[in-house]
Amino acid sequence: MRPTFIGRISSISVSDKILRYICHEEHTNCQNCVCTQLSFRFQTFGPYLRCLRLLNVLCVTETCELLRTSKLQTLVLRWIRSEKHVEPLCKLLIQSRETLTSLEFIHCKLSSSSISAICASLHEKDIHTIGIQRFCIKTSSIDIDPLAAPSAFISFLNSVRSLHSLHFCDSHLDRHIARMVFFTLLDSSSNLSSLDLSDNNISGWLSTFSLRSVVGSLSSGKSLQSLCKLNLRENDLDKY
Repeated sequence: MRPTFIGRISSISVSDKILRYICHEEHTNCQNCVCTQLSFRFQTFGPYLRCLRLLNVLCVTETCELLRTSKLQTLVLRWIRSEKHVEPLCKLLIQSRETLTSLEFIHCKLSSSSISAICASLHEKDIHTIGIQRFCIKTSSIDIDPLAAPSAFISFLNSVRSLHSLHFCDSHLDRHIARMVFFTLLDSSSNLSSLDLSDNNISGWLSTFSLRSVVGSLSSGKSLQSLCKLNLRENDLDKY
């Protein structure tokens, strides 16, 4: 079953076990103490928060408000499957843009418009202050038209010079999208060191892979010379 939640996130009570762990044992028997509320925890420890795993039901505007003092570096999202979760997520990405270095999606369903909004939130055109180093979508579904890929997605691949690790594993990519991603990175001479396209639907990619295109890019001074790891396993590349 997918997670569900009804109510205000700020009013969630922190368990006695967690309170003991963070040295507040004196409050463990006080059911109505403000110290047991999640909002108080965020006010106290929010500025020190660096890593967060967030379920879709908690991806709301209220969460963005609770996290306004945090300096997130790593964010993991699970079960993001509708536009109502994407809008608050984008607000969180924008307010964390200066510190966020790793973003991961697991069990998500991302439409073309969702991908566009997410990438636009991570990358502001003509401003190269982004520090995102790792972008990962795995065990998810990505719906992108390779003939009309979102411009924000292309701009993200082209312009984010700090990006070192890009993973689209088990994300229902077809060979056309995989090809588009690869050549966009190649043409931009990306600084990528790890590219993972494993467990997708790109059988027959090699049959349409143009060596001439690669040679043309290389002769123009474009390359992926920093790439150390390329994972293409479980893609039936030998099939046509």
